[in-house]
Amino acid sequence: MLALALAAAAGCSDKLVPAAEFGEQIFADPRLSENPDNPFSCATCHAAAPESDPGRILPGYNLYDSAFRASWWGGFEAEYLDAVSFCYTSFMHGPAALEPDDPKAMALYEYLASISPTRPAPAKPLTFTRYVLTVAPGDPARGEQVYTAACASCHGALGTGEGKLLRVPRLPDAIAVALRKLPSADPVALIVEKVRHGQFWGVGGMSPPFSREVLSDEDLGAVITYLGR
Repeated sequence: MLALALAAAAGCSDKLVPAAEFGEQIFADPRLSENPDNPFSCATCHAAAPESDPGRILPGYNLYDSAFRASWWGGFEAEYLDAVSFCYTSFMHGPAALEPDDPKAMALYEYLASISPTRPAPAKPLTFTRYVLTVAPGDPARGEQVYTAACASCHGALGTGEGKLLRVPRLPDAIAVALRKLPSADPVALIVEKVRHGQFWGVGGMSPPFSREVLSDEDLGAVITYLGR
């Protein structure tokens, strides 16, 4: 579909590189989005390797072998480009949906197609609940492990924020902002809702949601217990 892509399109260089190689570069580059305040790349939420890192819990599915799935986003998106554009506009603050002839969109497709041996591939389930008011407390030691695997790559170390992404707040600061917007909310319920629904709960932020397929209620309860110690 695209033999070569101009890397200069992403501000990388002025040389021609194979499209799949260019796509791999922009998979891990926040500059896929034209918004300079965007801290996220595709790799922030998705792995792209045959085996996922067991030490990380990512909100998005592993995108290895994903290009030829029957659908994406739990069946809500039937076209590859629409699924990418949903992430692009919802979390990466792109100005508009990606166009089919966008060089970055085509290169990203070429990269994902190059690591997708199954044609067609089955769709993946994605379970979001409309209301999740609370979860049972869990083991704080497990909560620390889950925080490190699921939260620290964006929010940094608990307390200090060391290692967090640029422009992403420390988790305690993010919770404090949400509580100021909803002062009567139960803090535990607010954390659960933010984790499960991300930015879509209406209290700001840019977080992607964690479905039950990638983060169980038990692990979420453990994180909340760890945060409240």
